[in-house]
Amino acid sequence: MSVSTYRSWEGSSEPGSLNVAARLCRVLCISLDWYINGEEFKQLSDEQLKVVRHYDQLGARQKQGFLDYINTRKL
Repeated sequence: MSVSTYRSWEGSSEPGSLNVAARLCRVLCISLDWYINGEEFKQLSDEQLKVVRHYDQLGARQKQGFLDYINTRKL
């Protein structure tokens, strides 16, 4: 892909086909669903979404404490 093509997509233009969009998503390690719908956690259950949203609201120190807890539990 050329730099000019990428820049045109970045500037609000979109890939010309679903196949090209899917390849771009693979390169960027994002789901096609997220690219199209903007729904990053669509596949998660309501309970999982609640945990993720709660985590996002934590401060940096609280997040680190949570991650330390998980790491010590070998989850």
